[in-house]
Amino acid sequence: MKKTERMSPHLDYRRRLPSVDSLLRSQHVESLLTEGVPRSLLLSWIREELESLRATPKIELSENELLTEVQQRLSAKANSDASRKLGRVINGTGIILHTNLGRSPLAESARKCMQDVAGYCNVEFQKEEGHRGQRGERVVELLKALTGAEDALIVNNCAAATWLALQDVVGAGEAIISRGQLVEIGGSYRLPEIALSAKIRLHEVGTTNRTYLRDYENAIQDSTRALLRIHRSNFVISGFVCEPSLEELVNLGRQRSICVIDDLGSGSLYDLSKFGLSDPTIQESVATGADLILFSGDKLLGGPQCGIILGQSNLIKQLRMNPLTRALRVGKSTLAGLEATLEIHLAGNGFKEIPILQMLATPLESLYQRSHDIRNALLDSPLYDCISVSDFASHMGGGTLPEQQVASAGLRVEVNRPERVSQFLRLGPFAIASRIFEGAIAIDLRTVAPNEDSELIDALQSVPADLVAGT
Repeated sequence: MKKTERMSPHLDYRRRLPSVDSLLRSQHVESLLTEGVPRSLLLSWIREELESLRATPKIELSENELLTEVQQRLSAKANSDASRKLGRVINGTGIILHTNLGRSPLAESARKCMQDVAGYCNVEFQKEEGHRGQRGERVVELLKALTGAEDALIVNNCAAATWLALQDVVGAGEAIISRGQLVEIGGSYRLPEIALSAKIRLHEVGTTNRTYLRDYENAIQDSTRALLRIHRSNFVISGFVCEPSLEELVNLGRQRSICVIDDLGSGSLYDLSKFGLSDPTIQESVATGADLILFSGDKLLGGPQCGIILGQSNLIKQLRMNPLTRALRVGKSTLAGLEATLEIHLAGNGFKEIPILQMLATPLESLYQRSHDIRNALLDSPLYDCISVSDFASHMGGGTLPEQQVASAGLRVEVNRPERVSQFLRLGPFAIASRIFEGAIAIDLRTVAPNEDSELIDALQSVPADLVAGT
């Protein structure tokens, strides 16, 4: 009697898996293609998911169920991919310089200038003479006019500015720094490790909370090349504290012919005390006589991401000749955005046109009024009874002005499942970033531009009733 051959369950399972070609021809994949998912990316996802199903077999599923499983996985990948694409976000977090949201939003004129240079432009071309020009030449002139500095150099961020200044000026020597200024900023950027990378030595003096001028004086030796001051832009030391002023360090540097490097981190052109904030200004550092001043372009300056180095012309020329400067230089779009931003400051229109300064200058009464207007516009929304106008405290963020707050106002949304509603707002067409505060969704209007209010209303109106109820 002939024996009946039995098929291996694993072999049978593999035969039930949909083929790559059948999936590519399916209506589901066609709809994903229509939504803008590239065909090559879809093909990669299909192969990845089929390989995953082969590695972890779901033998109990039928052929149709396996097809549905792959389609659901592809849809999940498409949704995840769409949410990761760079796009505009409405910032309702109350964090003005939100690093995860791109820090400083640019002024309209800066955005236009960046768009204008997207094609060919005179980034290194002198139109008068018709030959090669100096990259960023006009930006340098604007910085000199704004700050009184002798010269300037632009690199891709302030971390690069710090690294370049230490590597070039200090060289094989050492820089003296207070122990209370050995900072770490986001992304595990630690000053001692930057110094190690630049192949220089940091000579730490004083203690965490108290450092005196005599500590610097006693530490100076033949190998000393710089006195380094790092502004503590993302933390504070309070209580029994002491450290020498920049003026004292500059005087000591001049007496001993040693360069003084002042790393401001944020870099403000304005006295912000009228908003209850305090931060050293760029002009103060230049006027005090620091040899090199370093700060970010995308923080309190309100421009695109870059690092700005101001200082003595001989030192800037030396940095400009460093072969590594080319590796750290910025592109045409950054230069265009920075140039437009500096023009606004030079015209005295910073608080009228620079978004972060507009946010700081917005009266609290205006935020209350907008909050009430938005709530009233949601009268027919399932969220209406869940929303109240609330007081908030905005923060500068971005490693700037730690523990300093600005009184603000906005919307408090109390629902059963705030995390789910917050996620719905993030993934919606307007991508609203909020925060969960005291068990409710907080939408701080200080960081929401007035022209975004209508979009915020539409987003809140679109929240489904079952999600509001927490079902």
